[in-house]
Amino acid sequence: MTLPAIRALIGRNEAGARPVHHSFMTGKGIHMFKTNVGGIDRALRILVGVTLVTLVFVGDKVGLPIGNWGWLGLIPITTGLSRTCPAYAPFGISTCRRR
Repeated sequence: MTLPAIRALIGRNEAGARPVHHSFMTGKGIHMFKTNVGGIDRALRILVGVTLVTLVFVGDKVGLPIGNWGWLGLIPITTGLSRTCPAYAPFGISTCRRR
């Protein structure tokens, strides 16, 4: 394997630097989406998501049979952990603190 092929595999150019990937939304920097989920919003999303996913497994036992619909809880978990909600972006909504 040649050196340029190895560099291509590890994502570095000839100078040894990683290339900057631009966002398709803003064209500025390396972030795909802007952070728009604040602390309380984030905690609630993760809590609701974990609750829904948990109900997939124990819902029948506690009288809340939601079946496979509970897997939708992965959406708020993902948006909470990534601190980005794609549904907020078109409306310019952000629950982050203003600096």
